[in-house]
Amino acid sequence: MWVNEPPGDSQKVWHEFIGEHFYRKTILDIGAGGAESKDRLSVGENTVTTHDINRALMDRVDLICELDKIEGTFDVVTAFDVIEHVVNCIRFMDQLFTLATERVFITTPNRFMIPRNWHYFPKEFYGIVKWNDNLKYFLRFKGSNFDNIIEVNKEDFLINKDAWGLGLMISKDKE
Repeated sequence: MWVNEPPGDSQKVWHEFIGEHFYRKTILDIGAGGAESKDRLSVGENTVTTHDINRALMDRVDLICELDKIEGTFDVVTAFDVIEHVVNCIRFMDQLFTLATERVFITTPNRFMIPRNWHYFPKEFYGIVKWNDNLKYFLRFKGSNFDNIIEVNKEDFLINKDAWGLGLMISKDKE
């Protein structure tokens, strides 16, 4: 049962936020599903490659394969609402980090707002990447544009119960 009615296209807001965040970058979107992210992330002259493991999507995405079969690297690797479906989260994060030269951006629904067993509470989500000091924390609140995404400090991120979604941006180098 939902605590609140879930937002419609929740990934659209994240896509637009990240699309506006980068300029002339190569972006790999993991778990792209219907590939709606391609146009949304292409803002700012970004070059976007979409990926999924579901062969039924082969006419929609650029790459259909396991992560370890992807060749090359990308400036930014994104995984919007994918990690909650992954069995080995640490291995998944390692693979994303290997594919990225600059940043990894991952999101998940907030289990406080959308209580499903596979969704994350903020502390659990942070626990997957706590080994990295180069983190930025984002909360996505209800609404249909990316102004509803705010950057917060670690403490506010960890205790938040009101955001619809949680986002972490991991930098490979100190900023």
